[in-house]
Amino acid sequence: MEFKAPKKKIQTMADLAREAGVSASTASRALRNSPLISKETIERVQSVAKEHSYRPHLGARNLRLKKNNVIVLVLPFNYAEEEVLGNPYIFKIIGTIGSKLREIGYDLLLSQMDGISEQIDDRYVHAGIAEGAIILGRGDNDPSKLERLVETGIPFVILGPILDNQTYCSVGIDNRASASMAVHHLAKLGRKRIAIVSDNREDPNAESYARFQGYKQALEELGLAYDQNLVGTSTDSGQSGYAAVQQLLCTAPDLDAIFVATSDVVAISVMQALRNAGKKLPEDVAIVGFDNIDLCNFVSPALTSISQRLKDKVASLLVEKLLDQINGKPAESVMLNGTLVVRRSCGSQTDYPLRV
Repeated sequence: MEFKAPKKKIQTMADLAREAGVSASTASRALRNSPLISKETIERVQSVAKEHSYRPHLGARNLRLKKNNVIVLVLPFNYAEEEVLGNPYIFKIIGTIGSKLREIGYDLLLSQMDGISEQIDDRYVHAGIAEGAIILGRGDNDPSKLERLVETGIPFVILGPILDNQTYCSVGIDNRASASMAVHHLAKLGRKRIAIVSDNREDPNAESYARFQGYKQALEELGLAYDQNLVGTSTDSGQSGYAAVQQLLCTAPDLDAIFVATSDVVAISVMQALRNAGKKLPEDVAIVGFDNIDLCNFVSPALTSISQRLKDKVASLLVEKLLDQINGKPAESVMLNGTLVVRRSCGSQTDYPLRV
Protein backbone atom coordinates (compact mmCIF):
# COMPACT_ATOMS: atom_id res chain seq x y z
CA MET A 1 0.00 0.00 0.00
CA GLU A 2 1.46 3.34 -1.09
CA PHE A 3 2.02 5.85 1.72
CA LYS A 4 0.74 9.37 1.07
CA ALA A 5 2.07 12.22 3.17
CA PRO A 6 -0.70 14.35 4.62
CA LYS A 7 -1.25 17.70 3.02
CA LYS A 8 0.45 20.57 4.72
CA LYS A 9 -2.04 22.53 6.81
CA ILE A 10 -2.91 25.94 5.42
CA GLN A 11 -2.09 28.49 8.11
CA THR A 12 -1.13 31.64 6.26
CA MET A 13 -2.23 33.63 3.25
CA ALA A 14 0.94 32.47 1.50
CA ASP A 15 -0.06 28.81 2.10
CA LEU A 16 -3.52 29.48 0.65
CA ALA A 17 -2.08 31.29 -2.36
CA ARG A 18 0.35 28.41 -3.10
CA GLU A 19 -2.42 25.83 -2.86
CA ALA A 20 -4.70 27.86 -5.17
CA GLY A 21 -1.89 28.67 -7.59
CA VAL A 22 -2.10 32.46 -7.26
CA SER A 23 -0.11 35.24 -5.61
CA ALA A 24 -0.73 36.17 -1.97
CA SER A 25 -2.18 39.56 -2.95
CA THR A 26 -4.58 37.88 -5.39
CA ALA A 27 -5.66 35.38 -2.73
CA SER A 28 -6.31 38.22 -0.27
CA ARG A 29 -8.41 40.10 -2.81
CA ALA A 30 -10.30 36.97 -3.77
CA LEU A 31 -11.34 36.36 -0.16
CA ARG A 32 -12.77 39.90 -0.11
CA ASN A 33 -14.62 39.43 -3.42
CA SER A 34 -12.62 42.20 -5.03
CA PRO A 35 -13.96 43.27 -8.46
CA LEU A 36 -10.32 43.33 -9.64
CA ILE A 37 -10.23 39.52 -9.51
CA SER A 38 -12.02 37.24 -11.99
CA LYS A 39 -15.03 35.26 -10.87
CA GLU A 40 -13.26 31.97 -11.60
CA THR A 41 -10.24 32.89 -9.44
CA ILE A 42 -12.46 34.06 -6.57
CA GLU A 43 -14.36 30.76 -6.65
CA ARG A 44 -11.13 28.72 -6.75
CA VAL A 45 -9.48 30.57 -3.88
CA GLN A 46 -12.60 30.52 -1.70
CA SER A 47 -13.14 26.84 -2.43
CA VAL A 48 -9.61 26.02 -1.27
CA ALA A 49 -10.09 28.19 1.83
CA LYS A 50 -13.35 26.41 2.68
CA GLU A 51 -11.84 22.97 2.10
CA HIS A 52 -9.04 23.71 4.56
CA SER A 53 -11.18 25.76 7.02
CA TYR A 54 -8.85 28.71 6.47
CA ARG A 55 -9.60 32.12 7.95
CA PRO A 56 -7.31 35.12 7.52
CA HIS A 57 -5.36 36.21 10.61
CA LEU A 58 -7.05 39.50 11.42
CA GLY A 59 -4.40 40.54 13.90
CA ALA A 60 -1.67 40.30 11.27
CA ARG A 61 -3.84 42.11 8.74
CA ASN A 62 -4.61 44.84 11.26
CA LEU A 63 -0.94 45.32 12.05
CA ARG A 64 -0.16 45.63 8.36
CA LEU A 65 -3.01 47.97 7.48
CA LYS A 66 -3.22 49.75 10.89
CA LYS A 67 -6.99 49.47 10.49
CA ASN A 68 -9.42 47.39 12.53
CA ASN A 69 -12.39 49.64 13.33
CA VAL A 70 -11.94 49.17 17.08
CA ILE A 71 -11.48 51.91 19.69
CA VAL A 72 -10.38 51.11 23.24
CA LEU A 73 -12.20 52.98 25.98
CA VAL A 74 -9.90 53.24 29.00
CA LEU A 75 -11.06 53.77 32.60
CA PRO A 76 -7.87 54.92 34.38
CA PHE A 77 -9.33 55.04 37.87
CA ASN A 78 -7.40 54.44 41.08
CA TYR A 79 -10.47 54.21 43.31
CA ALA A 80 -11.96 50.92 44.42
CA GLU A 81 -13.41 49.08 41.44
CA GLU A 82 -16.89 48.93 42.95
CA GLU A 83 -16.99 52.73 43.24
CA VAL A 84 -16.08 53.21 39.59
CA LEU A 85 -18.31 50.58 38.00
CA GLY A 86 -21.10 51.25 40.50
CA ASN A 87 -21.58 54.80 39.22
CA PRO A 88 -24.40 55.01 36.65
CA TYR A 89 -22.63 57.93 34.98
CA ILE A 90 -19.80 55.60 33.91
CA PHE A 91 -22.30 53.32 32.17
CA LYS A 92 -23.90 56.37 30.57
CA ILE A 93 -20.50 57.36 29.18
CA ILE A 94 -19.78 53.86 27.88
CA GLY A 95 -23.22 53.53 26.28
CA THR A 96 -23.22 56.97 24.67
CA ILE A 97 -19.71 56.72 23.23
CA GLY A 98 -20.40 53.16 22.10
CA SER A 99 -23.50 54.35 20.27
CA LYS A 100 -21.57 57.12 18.51
CA LEU A 101 -18.90 54.63 17.42
CA ARG A 102 -21.48 52.17 16.08
CA GLU A 103 -22.96 54.91 13.93
CA ILE A 104 -19.68 55.09 12.00
CA GLY A 105 -18.96 51.35 11.93
CA TYR A 106 -16.58 51.11 14.89
CA ASP A 107 -16.61 48.70 17.81
CA LEU A 108 -15.75 49.60 21.41
CA LEU A 109 -13.33 47.68 23.63
CA LEU A 110 -13.44 48.48 27.35
CA SER A 111 -10.30 48.42 29.51
CA GLN A 112 -9.91 49.35 33.16
CA MET A 113 -6.39 50.35 34.24
CA ASP A 114 -4.85 51.43 37.52
CA GLY A 115 -3.09 54.24 35.69
CA ILE A 116 -2.28 55.68 32.28
CA SER A 117 0.98 54.61 30.67
CA GLU A 118 2.57 53.40 27.46
CA GLN A 119 0.84 50.05 28.04
CA ILE A 120 -2.15 51.45 26.12
CA ASP A 121 0.12 51.45 23.08
CA ASP A 122 1.78 48.11 23.81
CA ARG A 123 -1.44 46.24 24.66
CA TYR A 124 -3.85 47.74 22.15
CA VAL A 125 -2.61 50.06 19.40
CA HIS A 126 0.84 48.67 18.57
CA ALA A 127 -0.57 45.17 19.03
CA GLY A 128 -3.09 45.82 16.24
CA ILE A 129 -6.11 45.40 18.51
CA ALA A 130 -7.34 49.02 18.44
CA GLU A 131 -6.73 52.09 16.30
CA GLY A 132 -6.79 54.56 19.16
CA ALA A 133 -8.01 55.26 22.69
CA ILE A 134 -10.59 57.40 24.46
CA ILE A 135 -9.48 57.83 28.07
CA LEU A 136 -12.17 58.62 30.64
CA GLY A 137 -10.49 61.21 32.82
CA ARG A 138 -7.00 61.30 34.22
CA GLY A 139 -7.66 59.38 37.43
CA ASP A 140 -4.97 60.19 39.97
CA ASN A 141 -2.25 60.18 37.35
CA ASP A 142 0.64 62.60 37.05
CA PRO A 143 -0.03 64.61 33.85
CA SER A 144 3.52 63.81 32.73
CA LYS A 145 2.35 60.24 32.08
CA LEU A 146 0.00 61.56 29.44
CA GLU A 147 2.79 63.57 27.90
CA ARG A 148 4.86 60.36 27.67
CA LEU A 149 1.88 58.70 26.02
CA VAL A 150 1.96 61.50 23.43
CA GLU A 151 5.53 60.49 22.61
CA THR A 152 4.37 57.03 21.52
CA GLY A 153 2.49 58.69 18.66
CA ILE A 154 -0.75 56.79 19.22
CA PRO A 155 -4.09 58.57 18.65
CA PHE A 156 -5.90 59.27 21.91
CA VAL A 157 -8.24 61.81 23.46
CA ILE A 158 -9.07 62.54 27.11
CA LEU A 159 -12.51 63.12 28.59
CA GLY A 160 -11.72 65.99 30.94
CA PRO A 161 -10.78 69.65 31.23
CA ILE A 162 -7.88 71.39 29.51
CA LEU A 163 -4.74 71.75 31.63
CA ASP A 164 -2.07 74.40 31.20
CA ASN A 165 0.60 73.45 28.63
CA GLN A 166 -0.89 70.06 27.73
CA THR A 167 0.08 68.78 24.28
CA TYR A 168 -2.68 66.20 23.86
CA CYS A 169 -6.35 66.61 22.96
CA SER A 170 -9.08 66.70 25.62
CA VAL A 171 -12.81 67.38 25.58
CA GLY A 172 -14.81 68.40 28.64
CA ILE A 173 -16.80 71.08 30.41
CA ASP A 174 -15.62 74.09 32.40
CA ASN A 175 -15.83 72.61 35.90
CA ARG A 176 -14.98 75.85 37.69
CA ALA A 177 -17.63 77.89 35.89
CA SER A 178 -20.21 75.10 36.29
CA ALA A 179 -19.66 74.91 40.06
CA SER A 180 -19.87 78.68 40.33
CA MET A 181 -23.17 78.63 38.45
CA ALA A 182 -24.60 76.05 40.86
CA VAL A 183 -23.72 78.15 43.91
CA HIS A 184 -25.04 81.36 42.33
CA HIS A 185 -28.30 79.56 41.58
CA LEU A 186 -28.68 78.42 45.19
CA ALA A 187 -27.96 81.93 46.44
CA LYS A 188 -30.53 83.37 44.02
CA LEU A 189 -33.10 81.11 45.66
CA GLY A 190 -32.28 82.63 49.05
CA ARG A 191 -29.72 80.19 50.46
CA LYS A 192 -27.00 81.74 52.64
CA ARG A 193 -25.18 78.82 54.29
CA ILE A 194 -24.14 76.82 51.26
CA ALA A 195 -21.99 73.76 51.97
CA ILE A 196 -19.97 71.68 49.53
CA VAL A 197 -19.23 67.96 49.42
CA SER A 198 -16.24 67.21 47.21
CA ASP A 199 -13.25 64.94 46.71
CA ASN A 200 -9.64 65.86 45.91
CA ARG A 201 -9.33 69.61 46.58
CA GLU A 202 -5.52 69.84 46.62
CA ASP A 203 -4.44 68.65 43.16
CA PRO A 204 -4.67 71.51 40.62
CA ASN A 205 -4.98 68.94 37.83
CA ALA A 206 -8.10 67.30 39.30
CA GLU A 207 -11.63 68.14 38.20
CA SER A 208 -12.67 68.27 41.85
CA TYR A 209 -10.09 70.99 42.48
CA ALA A 210 -11.63 73.16 39.74
CA ARG A 211 -15.12 72.60 41.14
CA PHE A 212 -13.98 73.58 44.62
CA GLN A 213 -12.36 76.73 43.27
CA GLY A 214 -15.61 77.57 41.49
CA TYR A 215 -17.47 77.15 44.76
CA LYS A 216 -15.13 79.55 46.59
CA GLN A 217 -15.18 82.01 43.70
CA ALA A 218 -18.98 82.16 43.77
CA LEU A 219 -19.04 82.75 47.54
CA GLU A 220 -16.66 85.66 47.10
CA GLU A 221 -18.69 87.14 44.25
CA LEU A 222 -21.87 86.81 46.32
CA GLY A 223 -20.33 88.36 49.42
CA LEU A 224 -20.77 85.15 51.41
CA ALA A 225 -18.00 84.18 53.82
CA TYR A 226 -16.04 80.99 53.14
CA ASP A 227 -16.39 78.68 56.15
CA GLN A 228 -14.30 75.53 56.54
CA ASN A 229 -17.12 74.06 58.62
CA LEU A 230 -19.21 73.98 55.45
CA VAL A 231 -16.73 71.77 53.59
CA GLY A 232 -17.36 68.02 53.53
CA THR A 233 -15.19 65.31 51.96
CA SER A 234 -16.46 62.34 49.98
CA THR A 235 -15.17 59.91 47.38
CA ASP A 236 -17.55 58.67 44.69
CA SER A 237 -19.32 56.19 46.97
CA GLY A 238 -22.73 56.74 48.51
CA GLN A 239 -21.49 55.61 51.90
CA SER A 240 -18.82 58.32 52.06
CA GLY A 241 -21.39 60.95 51.03
CA TYR A 242 -23.69 59.86 53.82
CA ALA A 243 -20.82 60.15 56.32
CA ALA A 244 -19.88 63.59 54.96
CA VAL A 245 -23.36 64.92 55.71
CA GLN A 246 -23.32 63.54 59.24
CA GLN A 247 -20.09 65.45 59.82
CA LEU A 248 -21.42 68.64 58.22
CA LEU A 249 -24.51 68.61 60.43
CA CYS A 250 -22.18 68.53 63.43
CA THR A 251 -19.90 71.36 62.29
CA ALA A 252 -22.57 73.51 60.56
CA PRO A 253 -26.06 72.58 61.77
CA ASP A 254 -27.43 75.81 60.27
CA LEU A 255 -26.50 74.92 56.66
CA ASP A 256 -29.38 75.49 54.25
CA ALA A 257 -27.92 74.13 50.98
CA ILE A 258 -25.34 71.58 49.80
CA PHE A 259 -23.58 71.54 46.45
CA VAL A 260 -22.46 67.93 45.93
CA ALA A 261 -19.50 68.35 43.58
CA THR A 262 -18.53 64.66 43.38
CA SER A 263 -21.48 62.96 41.66
CA ASP A 264 -25.21 62.44 41.66
CA VAL A 265 -24.73 59.05 43.34
CA VAL A 266 -23.23 60.87 46.30
CA ALA A 267 -25.94 63.57 46.10
CA ILE A 268 -28.67 60.93 46.43
CA SER A 269 -26.99 59.49 49.53
CA VAL A 270 -26.67 63.04 50.89
CA MET A 271 -30.42 63.49 50.47
CA GLN A 272 -31.11 60.30 52.40
CA ALA A 273 -28.73 61.31 55.20
CA LEU A 274 -30.53 64.63 55.54
CA ARG A 275 -33.93 62.95 55.70
CA ASN A 276 -32.70 60.57 58.35
CA ALA A 277 -31.51 63.60 60.33
CA GLY A 278 -35.04 65.03 60.22
CA LYS A 279 -34.42 67.62 57.49
CA LYS A 280 -37.06 68.47 54.92
CA LEU A 281 -35.95 68.76 51.26
CA PRO A 282 -35.75 71.34 49.86
CA GLU A 283 -37.45 73.42 52.56
CA ASP A 284 -34.66 73.00 55.12
CA VAL A 285 -31.77 72.08 52.84
CA ALA A 286 -31.53 72.54 49.06
CA ILE A 287 -29.38 70.14 47.01
CA VAL A 288 -27.49 70.38 43.70
CA GLY A 289 -25.57 67.39 42.29
CA PHE A 290 -23.16 66.77 39.42
CA ASP A 291 -23.46 64.56 36.27
CA ASN A 292 -27.23 64.65 35.61
CA ILE A 293 -27.76 60.89 35.58
CA ASP A 294 -31.19 59.53 34.67
CA LEU A 295 -31.96 58.74 38.32
CA CYS A 296 -32.16 62.49 39.00
CA ASN A 297 -35.69 62.40 37.59
CA PHE A 298 -36.84 59.56 39.84
CA VAL A 299 -35.74 60.59 43.33
CA SER A 300 -37.91 62.79 45.50
CA PRO A 301 -37.57 65.67 45.17
CA ALA A 302 -36.13 65.41 41.65
CA LEU A 303 -32.43 66.28 41.79
CA THR A 304 -31.05 69.49 40.29
CA SER A 305 -27.69 68.65 38.69
CA ILE A 306 -24.88 69.87 36.47
CA SER A 307 -24.96 68.16 33.06
CA GLN A 308 -21.59 67.43 31.46
CA ARG A 309 -23.40 67.49 28.09
CA LEU A 310 -22.37 63.97 27.23
CA LYS A 311 -25.25 63.14 24.90
CA ASP A 312 -25.71 66.45 23.12
CA LYS A 313 -22.07 67.30 22.46
CA VAL A 314 -19.20 65.67 24.33
CA ALA A 315 -19.47 62.06 23.05
CA SER A 316 -19.61 63.22 19.44
CA LEU A 317 -16.60 65.49 19.94
CA LEU A 318 -14.55 62.72 21.58
CA VAL A 319 -15.14 60.42 18.61
CA GLU A 320 -14.59 63.21 16.08
CA LYS A 321 -11.30 64.34 17.63
CA LEU A 322 -9.98 60.79 17.84
CA LEU A 323 -10.85 59.99 14.22
CA ASP A 324 -9.13 63.20 13.13
CA GLN A 325 -5.92 61.92 14.71
CA ILE A 326 -6.34 58.43 13.26
CA ASN A 327 -6.67 60.03 9.82
CA GLY A 328 -3.57 62.15 10.34
CA LYS A 329 -5.32 65.45 11.04
CA PRO A 330 -4.65 67.82 13.97
CA ALA A 331 -7.13 67.76 16.86
CA GLU A 332 -7.60 70.77 19.13
CA SER A 333 -8.91 70.50 22.68
CA VAL A 334 -12.44 71.74 23.41
CA MET A 335 -13.86 73.02 26.70
CA LEU A 336 -17.63 73.44 26.71
CA ASN A 337 -20.04 75.26 28.98
CA GLY A 338 -21.84 73.00 31.44
CA THR A 339 -25.61 73.05 31.88
CA LEU A 340 -27.47 73.28 35.20
CA VAL A 341 -30.61 71.17 34.87
CA VAL A 342 -32.98 72.65 37.42
CA ARG A 343 -35.38 70.38 39.28
CA ARG A 344 -37.17 70.65 42.64
CA SER A 345 -34.32 69.65 45.00
CA CYS A 346 -32.79 73.14 44.84
CA GLY A 347 -36.02 74.82 45.93
CA SER A 348 -37.14 75.88 42.47
CA GLN A 349 -40.83 75.58 41.68
CA THR A 350 -40.18 74.83 38.00
CA ASP A 351 -37.82 72.59 36.01
CA TYR A 352 -35.57 74.11 33.35
CA PRO A 353 -31.96 74.03 32.06
CA LEU A 354 -29.47 76.83 32.68
CA ARG A 355 -26.21 77.15 30.76
CA VAL A 356 -22.99 78.77 31.96
